[in-house]
Parts: sequence; structure tokens; C-alpha cells
Amino acid sequence: MVRRTWTPIDKHKRICRPSSAGEHVDLMQSSAPLAPARRKITPTLAIAIACIVLAVAYLAYSAAQSAAVYYLTIDELVGQSDDLAGRAVRVQGRIADGSIRQDDTRLWIKFELTDGVQGFPVSYQGTPPDLLGYSDEQKYQEVVVEGRWQDGRLEASNLLVQHGPEFKAVDELGAAGANP
Repeated sequence: MVRRTWTPIDKHKRICRPSSAGEHVDLMQSSAPLAPARRKITPTLAIAIACIVLAVAYLAYSAAQSAAVYYLTIDELVGQSDDLAGRAVRVQGRIADGSIRQDDTRLWIKFELTDGVQGFPVSYQGTPPDLLGYSDEQKYQEVVVEGRWQDGRLEASNLLVQHGPEFKAVDELGAAGANP
């Protein structure tokens, strides 16, 4: 004899009744799909996700640090030189007259950056900006220099040249010795 047991809810939380063969029959013939079974997160997957999250966080932190460059005057930079050693800085000044030294074959340029009162040496490795030179007034231009402050000099990584609206190249002005 088949033993009949009444099970109102089966393991999928459906209302059932026993059939004559002893199997449970679903009383709610629904066409709605069952919720998918939850996948377990394996330790390997958890470690991979953690590594990805840490890598993204590190990249975001690095980008924020490199974008946070101090913008200083020459007076501030010279006054805080010990505190800023090895740090990235951005400073604006004027290239001292006659201080540019450049080697086109090795692509380096050195000059003195000044505010008219005090200054410091700057060295830059790379192709100098096209507009670097004299302005209309036969004075060197204003530049914004970004780089690392080391031992009383600035190792530049970027030079931004400023010029007035009436800028003319040195050759057009007839000035001799564009690169003294």
C-alpha cells in the first residue's frame, strides 16, 4: 500500500498535494519562472574581486597625488625649499636675461627663473617649447614651470610659455644671439 502524506509546501515553496502514486503535484500551475539559484562566491572569485578593487583604488589615489601640484611663487618656493624637497611643484616666473643654455643634440635646456629679486636654476630635458625666447620688449618671457624641487634647483617636467598679444619671433625683431 502506498502511504500518502500531505505536504502543503515542497522545497521550491509551491503548494502541493499528493497524487495517487505518492508524488507531489503542483497545484499552482504557474508559467512564471522560478528565481535563479544564488551562486556562491568562491574564495578565488572573492580574492580576484578584492585585487581589482584595490588596483582601481591605487590608480585613483596615484592620479589624485599627481594632480595635486602646489602652485607657488618664487618667493614661497625659495622660503620653503627644505619642506618641498623631492615634491612636485608649479611655479611662475621670468627667465633671467641671458641665462638660457641649451643643447639641441641632447635636447636639454637650462636657465635661471627669477621674480626680479631672487631666483633659482631650472633644468629641462626634452624639446623646448617653440615660443621660448624673447618677447617684443627684448625681455625673456614669463613661464610656468612644473617639476620636482631638488637641492635648490627645479628639475622641470613641463614648461608653459606665456606671451603677450603682440609676440614676434626673435629673428623678426632682428635680435642677434637668440640662444646665448
